Amino acid sequence: MSFHENLRYYREKAGYTTKELANLLNISANTYAGYEIREREPKYQMLCKIADLLNISTDELLGHSSHTPKLLGNKDDEKLISTINELLTLANSNYKTDIQITKIDNDVIYFKNNNSNIRNEYHVNKQILINALNNINKDNLKKTSDMLAVYLSNTDKKLLISKLQNKLKEASLISDNTIREKEFNSIIKAINTVQLSTMDDKFYKNYFKDNDK
Repeated sequence: MSFHENLRYYREKAGYTTKELANLLNISANTYAGYEIREREPKYQMLCKIADLLNISTDELLGHSSHTPKLLGNKDDEKLISTINELLTLANSNYKTDIQITKIDNDVIYFKNNNSNIRNEYHVNKQILINALNNINKDNLKKTSDMLAVYLSNTDKKLLISKLQNKLKEASLISDNTIREKEFNSIIKAINTVQLSTMDDKFYKNYFKDNDK
């Protein structure tokens, strides 16, 4: 497709109106219309800005890329939820888990594993998840669901370990030596158990990036 066709395609996929995108680019609606309707091409700096907002490469925007269109855009919440639920159904069956989406907003997606002994609600960066799902081989549903399940499980466990470490700090304030030692041993045992069940992140780290930043 040509630049102006790609621009319209990816704008609509991202969920922006022409006016919204023009405002984000700090240009007039008429200037933007020149790009999408009158087939003018912007200068390189503006091209990069458009690509960043639409979460695509400049090659994709110009039609130079051989990659297939992305599965998801940042505002495709209904499609995103449907895609994740489809993957989680398969993952929950394979791993005997019960990970569910609890809510989604502009920047993060919230999950809960209802099979967990301590039922944490935790969240992941929405854009990181979208990027990963766009980059994993979408034809291999099992591979994608496995990666998602391990990533979410490890994210849950990292949060749990952090909470247990905070409990260690609270336990250190207990004045009674016997009670304090008993609490310490219980918490350390729980931390070790969680760490042992945490899977190697090499399985997914090339796709799910920068979640800890």
